[in-house]
Amino acid sequence: MWANSEKLGELAHGPYDSVVRRNWTDALTAADEINRRNLDYKMDDPSYEIVGGDGGQIQNSNSVAYTVSKAGGMDADEVLQDSGKGRLFPGWGRDLLDPDYKPYVAPPVFPNANTP
Repeated sequence: MWANSEKLGELAHGPYDSVVRRNWTDALTAADEINRRNLDYKMDDPSYEIVGGDGGQIQNSNSVAYTVSKAGGMDADEVLQDSGKGRLFPGWGRDLLDPDYKPYVAPPVFPNANTP
């Protein structure tokens, strides 16, 4: 994986107190809150991948990265959009901590009564 990765941009730079103690601490706090919400993650979203929609209510690791960077005062969205690779990240742009965000909830799995 790492051999195929590339740097898209820089999220933060500056004095240690600013970047680590403020940005990083705020980002970790957001990550903790996301974990407390125990959200359903969707592995893929055909409406995004095939049809080209906006991803419906998909929430995944990209949504977490977006939310955490935003909470930490880092504009990862600008870095990603400037790179021209935004469509490679389904779930991006979903602020999982936005009070108006309606989380995706997976439908219940029904047992198959016809199995041996």
